[in-house]
Amino acid sequence: PWIVGAGKAGVIALWDSSAKAQNQSNSLDPILCWKAHAGRWIAEARLVGCPQERPSRLLTAGNVGTVCLWDLTNVSVNHAVPRPLMQSGKELHTSGIFALDVRPPGWGQNVTFATASKDKTIKISTVGDSYGWWTSHHHSAKVGDVRFRGPDSPLLASVADDGLVALHDIGSHRVVAESSQAHVRPHSIVWDPLHEYQFMTGTQH
Repeated sequence: PWIVGAGKAGVIALWDSSAKAQNQSNSLDPILCWKAHAGRWIAEARLVGCPQERPSRLLTAGNVGTVCLWDLTNVSVNHAVPRPLMQSGKELHTSGIFALDVRPPGWGQNVTFATASKDKTIKISTVGDSYGWWTSHHHSAKVGDVRFRGPDSPLLASVADDGLVALHDIGSHRVVAESSQAHVRPHSIVWDPLHEYQFMTGTQH
């Protein structure tokens, strides 16, 4: 039932969709709402924790080029802000992060995640271990989106402003396929949950 939203002005919010509305407009107020990443635009926010219970961890990535892990079980009484467990610096990306994906199932201590940036790179990192233990320099322009295929697959798909759709094998640290026939500037990508090697791409133009 948990929904997380983040975006403009660095605002992050968490809702419990199973709760009843508490106001006349029948809208649901967030149970947590705070500002992060220096008040800059946040590209992605992903819950990390047991899916059957209240989420305990949240991973966010922002336009300042940083990733932050939040402890949702430890919230400041005075400011209603969760405690940050870790935050990356410029060792991860030198420019804004445009996409973040957590490798499924993502419920554990050693969470692996991918980030895509305006600095033209893709980084694979592990929470609590090391930032950017693998870096892909395959793209020559801003990388707009990255998506893991699944928990048992080494494939990571990416799209960038250079017009390329690429499939990376994070096990062998190489690009195994690419296409420049999809869009002029592909912006987003999503895997088909029913077909192992099918995905859909989208563009802004």
